[in-house]
Formats: sequence, C-alpha cells, structure tokens
Amino acid sequence: MGVCPFTHRSRIFGLTMLLCAAVTSLSVVAQPAGQLGQNVLRLVVVNDQDAPVPMADVLVQLGQLRARGRTDSSGMFRVEGLTMGDWHATVRRIGYGESAFDLHIASGENAFTITVDAAGETLRDVKVVEKRISVRLVDFEKRKARGEPSAVITREQIDKRNPVVLSQMFRAMPGLQMADDQGLKYPVAARGSVPKNGSSVTACPMRIVIDGVMRPPLTNIDDVIPSDVHGVEVYYGPASLPMQLATFRSDKWCGLVAIWTRDR
Repeated sequence: MGVCPFTHRSRIFGLTMLLCAAVTSLSVVAQPAGQLGQNVLRLVVVNDQDAPVPMADVLVQLGQLRARGRTDSSGMFRVEGLTMGDWHATVRRIGYGESAFDLHIASGENAFTITVDAAGETLRDVKVVEKRISVRLVDFEKRKARGEPSAVITREQIDKRNPVVLSQMFRAMPGLQMADDQGLKYPVAARGSVPKNGSSVTACPMRIVIDGVMRPPLTNIDDVIPSDVHGVEVYYGPASLPMQLATFRSDKWCGLVAIWTRDR
C-alpha cells in the first residue's frame, strides 16, 4: 500500500479511528466506528480495445458505506480504507454505457479491471417523405423564398386555420380589404380609388390570376376551394410585379392576387 496523503484521528465511543484515503480518487468514505479497514481497491476502467477510459465516474458502496471518484489518465480509480466485504460498483462515462458489477474486497490490495462498451444510440424509425413540386409551382416557391410578394398565403397556413372559404385567409391582411358585392367576395386595394377617364371611383379591385390565367374583373375569390390551394401571392401594385408576372401589368394599378392550386 502506498504512502497515505493524509490522516484524520478522532475518538468515537473510546475508540481511536484512523482514516487514510487517496485524495485524487476518493470523494466520500463514511464508515461506522469499528468497521474501518486498511484495504485498498485499485479499479482500472478500459474500453473494448483495452484502452484506458479517463474521467469515468466510479461509485463503490456497501450498505451505508460509500466511496466515489473519477478515474485518472491511466483509467485507474484508487481508494484506501475500505472494509472487507462484498461491495457494489457503478461506472458511468459520457459516450459509454453504464456498467454495474459486484466485487469482493479482501484484506490488503484488491485489483479489478472493468471493460465498458461504447454507447450506441438507437434511432427511431424515420419515415422519409419526398416533397415534390411540379414545374408550374417552382417559380412561385422561388419568389416566396426570396420574399418578392407583398404578402403570401401558404399551404401550411391554410391547413392550420382550416377556413370554410378562401376569403377568410385574406381578412386582416394589411394592404387590402375584402369587398362583398351581393355574395361576390373579391380583394380591394387599401391604397384608395383608381383613376379612370380623368375621374376616379371609390373601389380599387385587385385582379385575380389562377394558375397563370387572368380571371375576369370582380371574380369571386370564394369560387376557389381552400383545400385546392397550394399557395397565394399578393402584389399591392404593378411596380412590384416580378418578371414572371409582367404580362399582367396592364390594368393592375390596384394590385394582383395570384392563386396557385395544388398538384393533383
């Protein structure tokens, strides 16, 4: 047994107790008076390739008696002053599975080697769903990603809100209002009236395009079923229209609503 780094003497019930422990490895050793032994445990922790595992947490206990510490750079945990008996040891280290085993501490030196296995993480079953976008929707997705539209309605937003009619998705959208003309719902630009023949009218209806086809003025937007919509892009004026929608610049002073339906 090596040189004792420190000793502690105290008298309990008339008995002198001497505690000797390896400072580098012992965290706590609590033993009732009269049970203290001069026995040494040397526990070496290695991996499946017999390489030492440093900084592994080790706990050995026998009833209320406990000793705790970490392995050094050589993978060794050493503690002195254990009483003889059947102890239980637990070894933990990040990246390795927890190991638990029993060991018998006899008089004198006690050496053990424990092999820990690398922890293998088991992944849950992964379901891969390929999201395919048709050619006709590619430009819409690109414009949406670049933030070109003044406002956008996505498929995810429709699914989340689950509207009865499509006009519900436009309510409270800044830059436009929903007009109701004898049951016909169509978006009206909030920018004000539209000039016409030197005068102006109070309403400024936005034109509607569905899958790249211009619809007649004052088209009822609720004719489009929400579950059929892939996405919607809104432009509040002709100046903001991208090149792909440049052919719709005429008569678009009030803005444009482009609706794209889902793939069948």
